[in-house]
Amino acid sequence: MAYTLETLSLVQDVTAANEKQLVDILTPRLFSASPYNRKNAYTLKLNVFTGSDVLNILVYTSYQDDPIYVGNVNTASLVECFLNLSETLGITKWFQIRLIGLLSDFKLTGLSIDIEDHPQPLSSYREDLADLGPNKKRVRVWPVTIDTMGENVTWTPYVDNIPQTPMTINSSYPKTFHYQFLTDAFGVDYGYRLLSDCSFELYKAHQPTEVQILPIAKRFDQLGSDELFRYGKLKLLIVRLMAIGGSAIPFTIYFADDPKYVGTLTVVDGVEDTYEIKVPKTTAGQVLRIELGPTAFDFHRFYMHLQVVKSGKDTELEWVTLK
Repeated sequence: MAYTLETLSLVQDVTAANEKQLVDILTPRLFSASPYNRKNAYTLKLNVFTGSDVLNILVYTSYQDDPIYVGNVNTASLVECFLNLSETLGITKWFQIRLIGLLSDFKLTGLSIDIEDHPQPLSSYREDLADLGPNKKRVRVWPVTIDTMGENVTWTPYVDNIPQTPMTINSSYPKTFHYQFLTDAFGVDYGYRLLSDCSFELYKAHQPTEVQILPIAKRFDQLGSDELFRYGKLKLLIVRLMAIGGSAIPFTIYFADDPKYVGTLTVVDGVEDTYEIKVPKTTAGQVLRIELGPTAFDFHRFYMHLQVVKSGKDTELEWVTLK
């Protein structure tokens, strides 16, 4: 980002008296649009004519009482000059530039500084991540890039609004820390809180690393409808799912919207597992759909495989996957 002082346009001609004159200009404080953010300065640009005399340039900053000498320019015409500030100025919240020299002629038509804003200083911050999706998920690592400015900051992740074990972090530069979950962080909504007695600069809270994402939670699910060849007989159903808060899931098998078989699947609460459903030989037809539920609790269904016998091939089994 560049800060440009558009209002500073001075044209001074002292050659008529054939003598040099002291030029001493002090700009207002320059802080771009963020007066409270710390900043790094990189390049000072001047459109200036000094009459082949030396114009000295000094910079005041928010953390020093005395000005810092950053260099000088000497031009025989109105030209663009550049001074590197990155090696002479430290971090500051604002800049104030002083131009001083004994000049025979002087014109200044432009002045600007290229700067980089640090993040806004904070002492407390909380964010709830909405972009991780509505699925239940397991998270193992959560990186964050932060400059704590030499002070301790407490970082507490939240899983479904339940605080996890806090972590204390400390750095004197923008550093990436990794929060390592040492217990099973398993939930839908993730957030975090950063808290300190002093200010810190948060650069980026990265996306947490997921190791498993469950299918969306449902209480009433349907697989199909699918067409099973010209005519098919069901032998066996295998379904992988996880139930949260219950142990019995009713199911109904339809062919052409006619309920052919109704039953209840017994599952283990809170455990992801694969279950078999054996069906009568008469469970057959062409267009198939299967309902799971309704239930009074959530369940996550991963897939269902069907063992099917095609019409006219009573001994040949095929596997079909329903979605």
